[in-house]
Amino acid sequence: MQDNISAKIGLILSFSLILVWGARVPVVRIGRIAGQYAKPRSSSYERVGDREVLSFRGDNVNGLDINDRTPDPERLLRAYFHSATTLNYVRGLLSSGFASLNHPRGWSLSHVRSPALKREFSEIIDALGDALDFSRTIGVDANTIPYERGGAHNTLAEVDFYTSHEGLMLDYEQALTRSLPVPNGNSKASSSSSPSPQSSPAPTAYYNTSAHFLWIGDRTRQLTGAHVEYFRGIRNPIGIKVGPTMQGEELVRLLE
Repeated sequence: MQDNISAKIGLILSFSLILVWGARVPVVRIGRIAGQYAKPRSSSYERVGDREVLSFRGDNVNGLDINDRTPDPERLLRAYFHSATTLNYVRGLLSSGFASLNHPRGWSLSHVRSPALKREFSEIIDALGDALDFSRTIGVDANTIPYERGGAHNTLAEVDFYTSHEGLMLDYEQALTRSLPVPNGNSKASSSSSPSPQSSPAPTAYYNTSAHFLWIGDRTRQLTGAHVEYFRGIRNPIGIKVGPTMQGEELVRLLE
């Protein structure tokens, strides 16, 4: 399992490096990881052979085997364990120097089928290596200890990485929602002047702590539905899946 996680993170880092190198713009890295264990279904039942069984709603709810379709609340606890374990592994991976630009060839592309993509990435790595060698030659960061050898955090050694999933199971998402202080500079209630001893307490807001970025799916975007109401109340960056069935007027009303 950890090899799969490392491969996925490496693939995201590789693609982000290609975008940064080619477009010369910052890239926000978001992974659909550590939480996507539930699946929306249009029907509560499905027919498998000559049997009508409950639909598979993801490992959060029931099993893929047709004899394991009874919803089991214990699966929610296991899903939380796997999510937390995955997040801890990703944190450890990124803080160990895995994301360092000094050795990007460690981001395996063995599962990428396109020879052209592999070749393009290798060319970028070669050019990046030349640029870093040149920087070291002229003394840039000459007195800086590399992060991998105990030095301070720096842009060459690590990246910001964010997690995301569809906020489908509201009971689960609500249990992981917390009222937390709004970071400085992100609140309309904050003042630019120095706070006085009599200043009011720092403002708080509700954050979903199961992921950084959540979205509303195509089946749960009803204007009067519980999912839209829940998403209205959290401060996380959020998204809405816009499919071919959505009308323009409906999208405007959702955004409002």
